[in-house]
Amino acid sequence: MDLSGLALDVPEGYRWVYPRAPVAIQIGSTPGWGWYAVDPRRAPFASEAETAAHVAESRREVGDFVTQLLTRLEVPRKRTLLMGFSQGAAVALHVGLASPESFAGIVFMSGYFPVPETLTGASGLAPGPILPQPILIVHGILDQVLPISLAREAKAWLVAEGLDPRYQEFPMDHQITPKSFGAVRDFMSEVLPLG
Repeated sequence: MDLSGLALDVPEGYRWVYPRAPVAIQIGSTPGWGWYAVDPRRAPFASEAETAAHVAESRREVGDFVTQLLTRLEVPRKRTLLMGFSQGAAVALHVGLASPESFAGIVFMSGYFPVPETLTGASGLAPGPILPQPILIVHGILDQVLPISLAREAKAWLVAEGLDPRYQEFPMDHQITPKSFGAVRDFMSEVLPLG
């Protein structure tokens, strides 16, 4: 899903950057863009080993992009909100939790959280300790691409790691509705107030 249209619903005064994922993917009959390739027969899932490698590579690439962008714009992480939809939500959460500094917040929309163990010390892939930061999870209970159970699992993992994500379910499919984005706007104005 192209998130650029959401910029029209963001209050004035915020800077909105929405990089397009680099990999053309197909989920069902819907073409789109992803941060890593998926097997269309099992989309959006791949084997755990493939997913771990893809997520680690995407986490590094997107993390580097965010670091370079914030350095160039002279914006601290504490004044930055990471946001992603679907596979982008997975990457945003991984980038945010792997960061050496907390962000203002992380928004996880209609996503899934593959291989969270790559963020913990037991995996040997952990970038460092997970820092507390505000997290919002929004997901549709009617989602036919990524079932609601995946959002609930992500929340449970975050809680088990000592984090306190805000969690909201909406009567929607794999999409962003005015109501679900209203929750995002409310979260944004709370964790990243203007002024």
